[in-house]
Formats: sequence, C-alpha cells, structure tokens
Amino acid sequence: LYRLPDGFLLAEQGKRPQGLFVVLEGRVDITHRDSVADFTGATRARDDVGAAQLREATQRMTELAREGNARIERRDPGPQHVRSRPAALQLDGGSAGTAHAHRPYALRAGNLVGYLPALTDMASLYTARSRGPVVVGFLSRWALDRISERFPIALMTLARRLTLRLPAAVLNIDYALEWVQVKASQMVYRQGETSDAVYVVLSGRLRALSEGSSNGGTASILAEYGQGQSVGEPNVLQHEPSRFSLHAIRDSELVRIPTAMFRALMRGAPHLAFHLARTLAVRAAQAQQLAQQDVERPALTTGVRSHNRNLKSVALLPVSAAVPVRAFAEELERSLRSTAGSIALLDHTAVSRVLGRHAFSRIAGPKLVGWISELEQRCRLLLHVADGGVGSQWTRQCIRHADFVLVVGLGDGDPAVGEFERLLLALKTTARKELVLLHEARSCRRGSTREWLRRRPW
Repeated sequence: LYRLPDGFLLAEQGKRPQGLFVVLEGRVDITHRDSVADFTGATRARDDVGAAQLREATQRMTELAREGNARIERRDPGPQHVRSRPAALQLDGGSAGTAHAHRPYALRAGNLVGYLPALTDMASLYTARSRGPVVVGFLSRWALDRISERFPIALMTLARRLTLRLPAAVLNIDYALEWVQVKASQMVYRQGETSDAVYVVLSGRLRALSEGSSNGGTASILAEYGQGQSVGEPNVLQHEPSRFSLHAIRDSELVRIPTAMFRALMRGAPHLAFHLARTLAVRAAQAQQLAQQDVERPALTTGVRSHNRNLKSVALLPVSAAVPVRAFAEELERSLRSTAGSIALLDHTAVSRVLGRHAFSRIAGPKLVGWISELEQRCRLLLHVADGGVGSQWTRQCIRHADFVLVVGLGDGDPAVGEFERLLLALKTTARKELVLLHEARSCRRGSTREWLRRRPW
C-alpha cells in the first residue's frame, strides 16, 4: 500500500504503466490528449527530472511488491503498512499528459488504474494523476505475471471487469474485427482483386507491389507498411479493384476491418474521417515528391528511400565468420541511438541470458517470438546480430524476422558469396537486402566494389 502526494503520475498516455493500481482512498484524474500519438509504446524516452523520479519510485514499488509476493508464497502475509512517498520524489507538475487534454473525469475508491495495459501489455491510452493525497494498492507487472501463472482466473476477472465497463459500440467493433496471421511471402490480396477490408499491421511488415506493362512486366515496389500502419483505405472508399498486390515480408499479425465496419466508423466518428483524410493526403504528397525525385535523378532506384521508414527489425548478417559483425553492430547502435531513440541490440548471448539456454529449441519458439514482439512495441528499432554461426537457429531467426537485411563484408577481403549469404538465399526471404563493406582506412581503391556487386544480383 502507498500514500501518494498530489500530482503523482500513475500512468502516462503512450507509455506502459509499471503495474496495476487499486484506488483505496482519494481521487485520481483521468485525461487523454487530442492527438493521434503512437500507442505501441515505441516512443522516445524522456530524460527530464520527473521521468527519472517516477522510474525510481516505481522501481522501489516493484521491489517491495516482490518482497510481498515472497511472503505470500511462504503463507506469511505479514503486516500491511501504508508508506508515505519521500519528499525527494516530488514530481514536476508540468509533466507530459496535460497539454491539449480533454476535461478529466475522476476515479474514486474501488477503481483500477492500468488494467487494460495489464491485460494487453500495450501502452496506456490515458494519463492518470492523483488529485490530492491518495492511498493506492500497487501490484507490479512482475507480480501480476506470477499470480496469473498460478491463478489464471485473475486475468479472467480483470477481462470480465473490462467488458462490463465497455460501451456496446466498442464491443460491436471488437466482434466485427478479425485478427489475421499471415506467413512470410503469403499474399494478402492480389492486384486487380476487390479488397473488402482495411488492414492494420500489429506486428510484421507488408509490401505493396505493382505489376504492369508500364514497367516492362516486372514488379515494382510501391510502399512498405510496418507496425501501426494501415493499408487498403482507397480501395474501400472508391469501390475499385486494388491497384497493387500486397504480401507479407515476414510473419505478420494484422487486424482486418471489414468494409461495412469501416464505413460505420467513418459515419459515427467524424474525427476519424479527418485523420484518414490527412493520412491519405500525406501519402499522396510523399508519392508525388518521390516521383519528382525519380524524374530528376533517374539513376536512383525508384522508391527505395521511402521504404526505410518505420523499420522495426534489421538483421546484421556477416558474409563470413571473419567479419567483426558484433563490433559493427555496436558502432551502428551508438550512431542510431542519438537520432532514432530506443535501440535494442540482440545477439545470441543476450537472448540466451534472458530466455535460457533452450531459447532456440523448437518448443521455445513461441516464447522467443513473443518476447521479440514485445521488444518491438517498446523499442524504436531492433538490431539482430547473426553471431551464432551459420548453422544456429538464432541466425535463421534473425533472417526470418527481419524487415531489412544488412550483409556485412570486408572491403579488402574475398568478394565471393559466403556461407551466410547462401543461407540467406536458401531461406528465400523477401526482405530488402543491402551490402555494407568495412574498410580499415577512410578511403578505398577505385573499382574495388565492382566485383562485390557483380556476384550479388539482389
């Protein structure tokens, strides 16, 4: 139990709460901002004093919750104390979540804060802040997971509480939505077919391909869609066959919104129609800009620059075992961290340390995939370092889970196709591939790259 001061931030919109709060005494104000922020949790971490103090406080709460759960396991409930938060942890009243916020509504004794993120492991859709002194019960995410493993009925109780509070319109939307699992290289729909739905990418990556006589009968890449992006709105609005084929670059999870539900949402929520119009306008402007650039600089590959947006998973694959791919990955991480925000560097050792030595066995496959999916939601970018050897399951996982593959070689070394590249071609991944050559000096001999490119038609 905790006694929180006025203005304490229990949950912040767009970020994951540290656990589940039960309001026992006092009032908690709930607000949400008027924006279309990314609720996947992949937001840049704030370095202000308030955020640092909140992390310190919630870490202390988590440690105390673990001690409390240890007492429960020993069947020794122990005394319950109401702890006052130290004065040194006072939060700045001007923290994020108040700007452009709707009028707040209040939670009183008996209400929960953070139960939707506790159920779905998603970021909070609102900001919760104490109004005056508040007494709460706190259950950390770690403790909730332990309780759920031993007593699954606890999660069912939370789910039932949520469904009882949701309005009928939300329940109808949930009933109409379809969760779709798409395997790598599988077609979602083909060019010329009538698309009867809008798709939203929950995890994975999709690619739009155009096949026509204008480009000599070959397929050209129009766009790629990553986590949180939607595709198919023009087909539904214009009642026309699709102008491109859509397929999955890697194993993906999608939400399918049927046409009837999509139109009902547009009629019932005008602000969604406004955001949709703005999204389509931005896409049209970007397409026009890229077309103009291709006219001015035709030597560049059409549209390649636009496909680097919203990448979530990049594989770093060495040409051979002699390439220092780990050192290159660390330098790349340091360079990207200053611009891209939160970066996770995953290698064979790090994954084994977290998930255990059997992390790459077949039976542990779903656990590994689930863990990586959770990291994708929390981080802006994942760097998968294929340092486990050409025959390891980790190397195959890096290739299969990549939106983009960087093949790393030594510029002064042998340009022959290496064993890792042969594995890459054998797995038939459709992720885009780029060649990176490392040189000891800042300059290289003219024409030294020609042989590397000649042997790699991709």
